Amino acid sequence: DTRTIGSLQRGVQDWLSRELRRLEELDGVDDLIESATDRAAGLSAVLSACSSPAEVEGAIGELFVDEFSPDAVNFSTVHRAKGSEADHIWFLDVPSKRPPDKPLAGWEAQQMRNVRYVALTRSKNHLTIVQPER
Repeated sequence: DTRTIGSLQRGVQDWLSRELRRLEELDGVDDLIESATDRAAGLSAVLSACSSPAEVEGAIGELFVDEFSPDAVNFSTVHRAKGSEADHIWFLDVPSKRPPDKPLAGWEAQQMRNVRYVALTRSKNHLTIVQPER
C-alpha cells in the first residue's frame, strides 16, 4: 500500500472540491454544503492525529462508541443523546453558519427549537452552555 497521510488528506480535499462543485449547481443546499465541509474537516483532523494510514481506522473507532460511559467524557450530537441523561452536560451552542439573508422556513425553525429543547433537557444536575466569543 503506497498511501500516506498526505495522500489521504489530498483525497479528502479532492472529494470536498468535487462535492462543493456538484452542490453549487443546486438550490437550497446550504445545509448539505455545511455538512460536506464539516465531514471533510473532521476527517482531516483525524488524519492529522495519525502518523500512518494504518492508524486511521483505529483513531476513528476510538471517537465513536455504541454506548455512553458514565466514567468518560462523551461527545455526541443532540440526536444521538436523545433519550440519554448525564449528571453534567456541556452544550456547545454553535451559531448557525446560515447567511442572515436566508432565514429558516417556519418548520425548520421549529425543528431547531425542538433539537435545542432535547439538548437542554439531558442534564440531571448541571447544565453548562458553552458559546463562542463573538
